[in-house]
Amino acid sequence: MTVRSLLITSSFTCLALPAYAQDMNFNRISSFQVADNLPEAEETSAEIIAATADGMTLVYTDSPGASIGFIDITGPKNPAPLGVFMPEGEPPSVAVIGNYALAGVNTSASDTEPSGFLVVTCCPKGPSL
Repeated sequence: MTVRSLLITSSFTCLALPAYAQDMNFNRISSFQVADNLPEAEETSAEIIAATADGMTLVYTDSPGASIGFIDITGPKNPAPLGVFMPEGEPPSVAVIGNYALAGVNTSASDTEPSGFLVVTCCPKGPSL
């Protein structure tokens, strides 16, 4: 391939990228304060998020708050708290299978002595609209 052919091909690729990128934009329609889902939380942070199969409930881990939170998004512009599950430890990861949230829970005192367990809990359902 000559340098000229390479430059022409590259310029066509660059022209096509903006059109493709426009279809991939993220459009935020609402937000949710995870502190509203915890009772008297001193520190909180939504970290890993998963959704139920129907897409109407979000499940998130909150390591600083030592909880797994649930958010009802049946009305996406008005997400509502569904409460939290507080395992005995720090949940750094979560996945959803069916109506169950599975979370790894870290109970390690140090990096050199790892410990923890897997917790499985039912995902609460939000109100039907």
